[in-house]
Amino acid sequence: MIEKDASDGRAVRATLKDVAAYAGVSLTTISLYLSGNTHVCSRETADRIVEGIYRVNYARGIAALNRDQSAERADSNDDSSGSNGGTATSRRATAARTGESVPASGASEGTSFPLRRMRAVGLAIPSSDRDLLDPLQPARSDLSEAVWLGASQMAEWEDRQILLYPASMRNSPDPAPFLDGSISSLILASISGDPRPALLAAAGLPVVLLNRCEEIPDGCGAVFALEDDVAQLALSHLWGLGHRRIAYLAGPTLTPQASDIATRRLERYRVWLRVRGVGDDTLVLPGTSWDGHEDEARLREGIEAMFTLPHPPTAFFCASNALALRLITHLRALGLSVPNDISVVGVGDSAEARGANPALSCVQLPGEEMGREAVRLALRLAEGMPAEGAKARVAVPVTRFAARDTTATLTGSSPIAEESDAMVEA
Repeated sequence: MIEKDASDGRAVRATLKDVAAYAGVSLTTISLYLSGNTHVCSRETADRIVEGIYRVNYARGIAALNRDQSAERADSNDDSSGSNGGTATSRRATAARTGESVPASGASEGTSFPLRRMRAVGLAIPSSDRDLLDPLQPARSDLSEAVWLGASQMAEWEDRQILLYPASMRNSPDPAPFLDGSISSLILASISGDPRPALLAAAGLPVVLLNRCEEIPDGCGAVFALEDDVAQLALSHLWGLGHRRIAYLAGPTLTPQASDIATRRLERYRVWLRVRGVGDDTLVLPGTSWDGHEDEARLREGIEAMFTLPHPPTAFFCASNALALRLITHLRALGLSVPNDISVVGVGDSAEARGANPALSCVQLPGEEMGREAVRLALRLAEGMPAEGAKARVAVPVTRFAARDTTATLTGSSPIAEESDAMVEA
């Protein structure tokens, strides 16, 4: 067994690069082989990979080979008649495919490792967020936690493992941490322009993008909330309260950092109101972030400008709860009361939204359902389903709306309502 030592005498862990150097193959080939894609290399190459894993004592590789024993027992029984001969290296390579137990290099013949194909799904999403993307935001959202819960449920039902990646890996532009053979597929929260999904898919790792709906790279699947439902729930609630002048804070819809989710949400808002004959782009305020912290001055100026219009808005639909809460602060600074003067609706849910004064009315995104569908799709892709077409693009219905204290019936008692009476009557 090859041992590595640091200059100060401490033991140094072997890495995938050490295995690659020993076996004379690429990191991608080793990663795919450990993921159960044994067709990516010849029998001789498989021999060298498994030999290298044990020779350099690559712990993560040994662990990957030792996963999934129960699922491979049937294969082991079917193939056992052909695995008695050959070298020890050949037997280990065969065992990686069939689930046999064989002696490790450097171990006595009585020592064995039950080799198994791994069954882990990688999960790279923030533990807290504003938009399911930024783990450094201070306010916790229910969405990531709900996604995690749903993913855990599906993994339990399907007898799979979930491997949760830390921020140092999920936020790094380097795709290498996901290609060490620990997972058979990956669920990744990724923004538009992120190069990692395409690189990972090209390396053969099935990837499911969470909260992405457009420009999905080849080889990737996607799970996202159905934005038609989001607009329908928010706008029909305000419409039913008598509001017709409904403004929209659109979130990150300005290039070059536009979010495809934010862009589609804006499109659905426009279509919904246009069909009813009251669309007005002077009531749309685009931005560059989900919580407005990057556009503070422009956000404030844009909100103030809307109240100089001949027919100012009586309600706001906001692309996120964070934007909605920031909006309420600006409205108070203008001397406007929520919901007496202005009604406000957000998207998402959080303890901050529920605990606000007044408590925020909002569309509740289906986090648990998204988590379950993401794992289900990841497993299908790992089993060989093509990552294209409708089956690899899962739009999850949105059905829940929390009507709280930031929305009220338009009465005409406020100056803003009086200025908009003509629009209400229409």
